[in-house]
Amino acid sequence: VKQRLLATKHQGFGRTAASCSQTENRVPKKQKLFQEDSGIPVHPEHGIMDALVYTLVLQIGKTCQLYY
Repeated sequence: VKQRLLATKHQGFGRTAASCSQTENRVPKKQKLFQEDSGIPVHPEHGIMDALVYTLVLQIGKTCQLYY
């Protein structure tokens, strides 16, 4: 019974490795697409989210300083 269990585990790992080696690596295509100069900024500055994050970070910092 123990040998059968070990053989089943080994087969499971073998199938996983074989299926992984057949998949296509899409990272270079995504990198090429991301690095193209399309004129669109990656992180727009001075938006509402920037103001919210800035305010939140300041409040957290002040709270931490208060308790320190």
